[in-house]
Amino acid sequence: MTDIDLRPPMAVSAMFQVAVALARAEMLIGVALAALLSAQSPPDSPGARGAALSSENRSADEAVIRNGAAAWANAFTRGDVDLVDRLLADDFVGTAKDGALYDKATMLEWVRAGPNVTSTETTVTQVRFFGDIAIATGSDAMVGPPPELRRIKSIWTDIWIRRNGQWRVVAAHDTAGTPT
Repeated sequence: MTDIDLRPPMAVSAMFQVAVALARAEMLIGVALAALLSAQSPPDSPGARGAALSSENRSADEAVIRNGAAAWANAFTRGDVDLVDRLLADDFVGTAKDGALYDKATMLEWVRAGPNVTSTETTVTQVRFFGDIAIATGSDAMVGPPPELRRIKSIWTDIWIRRNGQWRVVAAHDTAGTPT
């Protein structure tokens, strides 16, 4: 009787190992996020009462983030490097539409090379707070550069953090724009 080798070819085995590694990474991110969220004070705790007092400032914080998101898009359109530099944290990391990661220096280079579009209209659909962290989601309706002037809508998620009393973007993720 001949033994049959049931092991997958090396390429399939390598792909499986990558898939397992990705699943583990996703699980670790989920666990870290759950730990962060569970660290929030229970509603009846003394820390929650302090949070309730600070919630009076949430509308002001939300306005800063909504205005900041629109300012970032407009600064990108105008090529305003100084404004983008002030909005992004030094340890900023973004995920571009093609999945590539970029840092603050790269974003500033893109802005400096601009303007990249002729107009942008930003809509912030939601801002959620987790202590000194805020997650903003929204979209940008852009008109591309001449000569095409294509209209594109892009969906994004930005993570803001308050450090030393100032809100800064620490992470951003953009989806590929769709023609409108």
